[in-house]
Amino acid sequence: MLTNYNLGELYYENKDYPKAVEHYQRAHSVFPSNAKIVYQIGLTHQKAKNFKSACESYEKAISLDPKYRKPYINACILFEKLDDHGKMIKTMGELQANFGVSSKALNVLSVLYNNFPEKNADIEKNFAQVSSIDPNNLLNIYNQAVYNYVHNDLDKSAQLFAKILADNSLKALKTHPIRIFAEISMSLILERQNQLKNARKHLINVKRTRVSCKSDCFRLLIVFMVS
Repeated sequence: MLTNYNLGELYYENKDYPKAVEHYQRAHSVFPSNAKIVYQIGLTHQKAKNFKSACESYEKAISLDPKYRKPYINACILFEKLDDHGKMIKTMGELQANFGVSSKALNVLSVLYNNFPEKNADIEKNFAQVSSIDPNNLLNIYNQAVYNYVHNDLDKSAQLFAKILADNSLKALKTHPIRIFAEISMSLILERQNQLKNARKHLINVKRTRVSCKSDCFRLLIVFMVS
């Protein structure tokens, strides 16, 4: 006999999110202190684009089990989407406090801090911390490249993007999101530097992958890499 949680999973997999939430909530009423169930309720709300309800569930899951990592990242992404930057920073701070300094958490925090010019010093500190933990962390290198591009240090930005494109682990992965974004970014830099021939080469590389790039791809990339 299937439990309510199992039924919730079945409805979730079939994208019947209202039914999934109904059964997850029944499971939660039986196991009120189970953070995983509450997280799953949040994830289902998120899939249904009920972002505020999802955030409430993620916050509840964190309160039930502060050592359960998954709700923190999802909550931060949604708080950013809802422009609730205060809660976003607070939740990321709690993540770092409970799990220590990790390259994944710092990478996400660097991206989220980009909304706040007053956080530039914190962003640069995060870059340095990740580099000390993992000097070849590609997402950190990418974040630094974007940061320098935004601040019009095109030479430094191009140097970092070139480092990504030269990375042996990505050479065979032509459709890897970081590689595609690096190719696009290099084309933008070279175009601004009036090196149109070289800029076209990078765009041709992207075209050959036949990958469609959407405006929210980078946010999805962050979620993929830290979850």
